[in-house]
Amino acid sequence: MSAGIREPVVTSTPEAAGLAGPGPHKALFLDRDGVINVNHGYVHTPGQTDWVPGIFDLARAARAAGYALVVVTNQAGIARGYYDEAQFRAYTRWMHARFAEEGAPLLATYYCPHHPEAGQGAYKVACACRKPEPGMLLEAIGRHGLDPAGSVMVGDTPKDMEVAAAAGVVRRFLLCGPGAEPGESAAGIAVASLDEVARTLVAGAGGAAPAAGRHGSRAPLA
Repeated sequence: MSAGIREPVVTSTPEAAGLAGPGPHKALFLDRDGVINVNHGYVHTPGQTDWVPGIFDLARAARAAGYALVVVTNQAGIARGYYDEAQFRAYTRWMHARFAEEGAPLLATYYCPHHPEAGQGAYKVACACRKPEPGMLLEAIGRHGLDPAGSVMVGDTPKDMEVAAAAGVVRRFLLCGPGAEPGESAAGIAVASLDEVARTLVAGAGGAAPAAGRHGSRAPLA
C-alpha cells in the first residue's frame, strides 16, 4: 500500500467531460461531502446519499460555461476501516453515472484514503494528497492540462480554500449554508447556496442558465 496519489475514478471520455479542443482548460473543482452530497458522515452507498440542493444546476451551469468538473475529496473513512477503496470506487462510479444522467458528466474524482493519526495500517501516514496538501489538485492540473488561474474551487471548509490557493486556483467559494453572511476574504467568497456560485459562473460566461436535467437539482435517490 503506497502513500502516493491514487488513480482517479474516470467514467467519461475527456471530450464528453469538457476537454475538447486544445488546452489549457478551466475546471470547477468540487469538494464532495457537504458540497455534492449532504455530509451525513462517511457516506459510501447510494442509500446514504442526499444531494446538496443546487448541485446539479451548478454542474450544468459550469459545463455550459466551459468548465470541466473535477471532484477532490478526503476519504478518511477508508483509512479508518469503515469501507474499502473498492467500495468507494464503486460508489463513485454510481455518482458519476448520476451526474451524466443530469447532463453534466464529471471529468474525474480524485480521493485521498489516508489519515495521519486515525488511519489503520499503511493508511496511517502523512501524505501529499490529503487536503489541505495540494497533491490532488496539482495531479489533476498536470494530468488534464488544466489552467488553475482560470479555474474555480467550491468547498465547505477552510481546508478547501487553503488547498485551492496552494494550487494556484484564484476563484474560491466557501459554502457556508443558509443564513451565512455573504462576503469576500483572502480565503475566498462566502456563499449561502450553490445557486450563488452558478449565477456567478453564468454571468462570467455571458450566458443563461441551462435547463434542468432529467431529475432536476433535488432529484430523488436512485
